[in-house]
Amino acid sequence: MKLFRNHKKIGAAAVALTVALVGGGVAYAYYAFTATASGAGSTAPAVNWGITVGTASGTITGPGVGSETIPYTVTNYSHSSQTLDGVYAQVANDLAAQENSAYPACTWADFSINGQAPNPGGGSFFDVSLAGTFAAGASNSGSVTLTMVNASTIQNNCEGLTVPMVFTASSTPPVNANLSLDPAPPNGSAGWYPNPNFDNVTTIPTNSPAALTVTVIQNNGVLADGTITVNYDPLALTLVTSPGDGTCTTGSGTVSCTFTDLSHSATSKPFSFTTNAITGVTNVSATVTNANGSWSQDFPLNIG
Repeated sequence: MKLFRNHKKIGAAAVALTVALVGGGVAYAYYAFTATASGAGSTAPAVNWGITVGTASGTITGPGVGSETIPYTVTNYSHSSQTLDGVYAQVANDLAAQENSAYPACTWADFSINGQAPNPGGGSFFDVSLAGTFAAGASNSGSVTLTMVNASTIQNNCEGLTVPMVFTASSTPPVNANLSLDPAPPNGSAGWYPNPNFDNVTTIPTNSPAALTVTVIQNNGVLADGTITVNYDPLALTLVTSPGDGTCTTGSGTVSCTFTDLSHSATSKPFSFTTNAITGVTNVSATVTNANGSWSQDFPLNIG
């Protein structure tokens, strides 16, 4: 059985790992990895981390036996230095594979990263081995180790399975890696449009329509209710419409909307603005909040 996640891939690399499960003969499991990137800060108009995942090494020969080491590389795509607090590696907790209904489903709880016990947020580990300041364009590499937990239940449904993992680089430790916002290009597809060149800092003329696409990513994909808040400079932008399906509260330079339809792995919401006569770079921040916590993302815009 192969299980593939419908997750937006951002700087992702697929990695094939071989696993032989005890009690089921020799089986081959392929673990698919996706990578997300996120950064937050105020020292630069564009803050973005990128992650690529390399080829794994080692062999998991069964629950509690053997391991796979997964290398990854973090790159600072910002135009200035920024500080990395760590990389959050997680088995996505929407994993619930049950090809054979006679046995329990295979979930994130069947896996451990760097020996850390599974927890309600999914099998996860916050790797601080690369923590520190990255110069603009600088890269550094680390790795995590994946094992199977030797559980008290029958784990036959993990055989031949594709296990999704998410790697998130962050300037602040994520409250919960099950909730994030897609960044702007080159690492994501959210941000300002029109953006014909897919620039990180989009340029839109003065007195023109500008649409901010805010894309909420939920690795568990089950929480429908949430709030998106966008903060902007009212001297630079004028809000035209907001996409809330519940209540939208507006103020001077802020709009906060409630939603009841966010129960997807990736859900995009458009906030429509008009650029004003002020030229230059203006920074707009978006924050999503739900029962998983909150996540903020900066979306700079060059008006001119």
